[in-house]
This record gives sequence, structure tokens and C-alpha cells, in this order.
Amino acid sequence: MVISTVLAAVALAWSPAAEAGGRDDRPWGRGTMVPTFGLGAGGFFSDIANVGFGLGFNYYIVNGLSAGLSFSDTVLIYRSAIKARFPGIEDQLPTNIFDVTPTLQYVFFRSRRFSPYVFGGVGPVVFNHGAGTYGQWTAGPGVFLNVAGPLYVNVGVGFSGLFPTGRCQDALTYTPADPTEGGVLLDLCSFRWGPQLGLVVAFGGGRQGRRERRDAERERGGSPSPASNPMPAAVEPEPEPEPEPLGPAVGPEAPDEVTSEPVEAPEDAPPPVEPESGATTESGATTEPGATTEPEPVDPETTPDPAPPAEAAPPSVDRTAISGSAPPR
Repeated sequence: MVISTVLAAVALAWSPAAEAGGRDDRPWGRGTMVPTFGLGAGGFFSDIANVGFGLGFNYYIVNGLSAGLSFSDTVLIYRSAIKARFPGIEDQLPTNIFDVTPTLQYVFFRSRRFSPYVFGGVGPVVFNHGAGTYGQWTAGPGVFLNVAGPLYVNVGVGFSGLFPTGRCQDALTYTPADPTEGGVLLDLCSFRWGPQLGLVVAFGGGRQGRRERRDAERERGGSPSPASNPMPAAVEPEPEPEPEPLGPAVGPEAPDEVTSEPVEAPEDAPPPVEPESGATTESGATTEPGATTEPEPVDPETTPDPAPPAEAAPPSVDRTAISGSAPPR
């Protein structure tokens, strides 16, 4: 449990730094998923051979750091020579070793071609034939070598051991029927190491990195690159210009500006006629200065028909022209 506690502390300490500076497209980034499957064999030149297989899954919780879980089963094969020498050994000692190991893995140099890493974990181990349950630790270095796309070759070295050692050795010691004969210890509790070789397929790291980069650009207020944002940006509509106020119009074709200056009469227009002081009207009356003359009564029988009314002035005629002056042209 000490190894898992130390690795968990490293993960918590590394998480903020990885989140702050890990927005890139390098492999083994946050969100990468790595399923694993393995086969192994050994002991072909000894009295006890072994064949094993395992399944595992790793998920990168931050850039470069993954949490995983692995299952494995190892089958022990006792050769005929040792069974003849120690009758019933395959019934006393375990023939299957089943383990479940949570692990942490840290890729400290993330590169497409060469990515070295370290790993560690601890978990329970179960032996059949009533041999009991024990603890197992495992750790080691390794490297990922890219083959093509998401496919990598995993090359490493694994170290492991069972604990508590004393109780494990008692459970894995063969006791013969004849007490005079010495027992046989199945050496599985001591420190072990061995090479590791396999294929690894990684999914999801590049897409997650591009998504995080776009999110960072949005937070900074910048526009994403055309490759990451193929959709054109929305164009805001331009504000419509306010209509200009219209002045008072005179007629259908009013001038642009209306002035209050008086309209000058044309040069050929006759001057207005004013009655002279002391002049005699047709009725024989003499006009006084400043006096107004009243119109005489009209006899309908002797008065000729009035002239037809003049045509109406066009709409553009200014009705405010001075009396007695011609309308402007």
C-alpha cells in the first residue's frame, strides 16, 4: 500500500501543472484510453512451467499520468519428474494464481516515437487449493515505441513480490507423506523480475488535446484556427442609418430649402394702381386721402355676363406672393 499511496500523492501534485500546460496534440494526453491484453509463458527448462494471460485498461486522468486496473491468471504446470519425486505436490500447492492490481503509470517524456514511462501498483493475489490470499506489489520502467498511428510497442522490465513473506512461504511449502523427507518450497514469494514485451493501442488523446486548445482560445478571447473551426464566424448586421428629418414641402416638386424672402415681381409686370387724392370717381364723388371707395350697385339687366373664371394656378404657385405681383416662374 505504500507504493500506491506515494504514486497517488505524485498524481495529485502533478495534476494542476499538467492541466495548466498540457493542451497539445502529443500522445498520452488527458483522455487517452489504453486497453491491454497479454499472454506469457515461462519455466520451460525447470520442474514447474507457467502459462498466463491478462487483461487491463488504463485511462490518462491528466497529461502523462494514467490510472489502470489489470487482471491476470497464471497456470502452474508441474512436470512429471517432480510429481514422481513428490507425490501429490500438484494437490497441495496451487495450480492457479489469480491477481487484481490497480496501477498508476507516468509517461515523463511524451513523444510520438519514443515515450519512456514508469509504473507501479499493489493489489491482492489469490491462490487455489486453499493456499490463501496475499498482497503483491509491482513496479518498473518501460518505453512506448510508435509503430503506426495509435499502435505502439511496449518494452519494459517488471519487478514484483508477495507479502507478507513468512506466511506466504508457509502456504507454498510442500509437506511429503513421510515426515523424514524434507519439504519443498515453491519459490513464488521472493523478489522476482522479468522482461515485458507487448503491443499497445491508444485512443482519444489527440482529439482531446485539440478540444482543450479550442477551449483555451475561447477563454482568452481569441478566434480558433481555420483547421479547428471550419464554420465561418457569424456576421453581425450593420445598424440601419436613421432617416433624415424632412422639411416642409410646398407642392409635389418642392425646392430643397424654403426661405421666407419676398418674391420679386417680374420687370414687365404693371405697377399697382392707387387712387389719387382728390380724384373723381365715375359716380362724381371725390375721394379723400386715406378714404376707401365702396363698390356701386350692379344692375343685373344692364351688366354683361361675367368673364369665365381663370384657370386655377398650378400647385407650385406661392399663394403668399405680394398683392399685385406676378407669381414666380
